[in-house]
Amino acid sequence: MLHKTQKEALIFKVVEFVKDLTEQEIYEVLSGARDKLVEIRNQAREKKLVDLFASQITTLSERGCPKAILSVLQGQMGPVIARAKQMTFKEGRIPFLPVIPALFLSIYTQMEMVKNKTKSGRNLLDPTDLTNVVQTPKKPYFIFDVEDGTEMRGRSIADAEDLISKQRNRRCLTDVESISLCIHTDVLNRHNVDCSGSLCGPDYAPGLFLDEDGSRLGRSSFYAYSDGWGSASCSRKK
Repeated sequence: MLHKTQKEALIFKVVEFVKDLTEQEIYEVLSGARDKLVEIRNQAREKKLVDLFASQITTLSERGCPKAILSVLQGQMGPVIARAKQMTFKEGRIPFLPVIPALFLSIYTQMEMVKNKTKSGRNLLDPTDLTNVVQTPKKPYFIFDVEDGTEMRGRSIADAEDLISKQRNRRCLTDVESISLCIHTDVLNRHNVDCSGSLCGPDYAPGLFLDEDGSRLGRSSFYAYSDGWGSASCSRKK
């Protein structure tokens, strides 16, 4: 934000420039400047989104993601950037994240891609016990407007799920979506993540956490709550 003295100095320069112009000329100059500024801002925003997309693909590649899966994700760049450009994001939200369904890459392999310094993550769950409570695409896809669970810290999975879906018109992240969140961010250094869009047996959902040996995918009670845990979410719109 400009300080008052900066604003006054800027106004003075503009007035000096346009003082001898007609009213129509002043209108045309200011309108042109406004349009140019909007164009510059849009270009800068698009570059940030393109850079984010490229960095996510690079991260997956460096952590051993198969080239065939990378190709599927890279092929979605145009639509992903186009959609993100039309959205607005609160501070701290992630515009988009790539997600790999377990049918394409097991959660064992994906958890190895979650790094805590030099340590790889590990899955502690039986994949056959996992089910999703939300619908997701069958092929690799992207989720948008991702909140990493900070807003839901201290809430049980049951309470967070209700708040996210009914009051905020968003949806909870599944196990593989939460794994993606942990691959591409350092969220686990701040808090653990409830994967409230999935279940792993009665009254439990998957949860990502850190222990002394690295990141882990284990069980989280549906009704327990702790400030160290939070349910992550994304935009409901496909």
